[in-house]
Amino acid sequence: MLQATIFSGAGVSKKELMRMLDKSENTITARMKAMPSGVLRENRTVRPFTYALNLKVFDEPMTCEA
Repeated sequence: MLQATIFSGAGVSKKELMRMLDKSENTITARMKAMPSGVLRENRTVRPFTYALNLKVFDEPMTCEA
């Protein structure tokens, strides 16, 4: 997903992720839901929906939660 974010800008579809990672749609969806809030950028304006990383989140200092 990082590669798609950096080099294409448009992101990657779930189907492409499934093919590249050889994982089921349920697995991909579960992994996306497990990502921290704000990290995943979704483009739902056209089909297929595409997903990319929100790189701005990585510019902010990380905090540890106890």
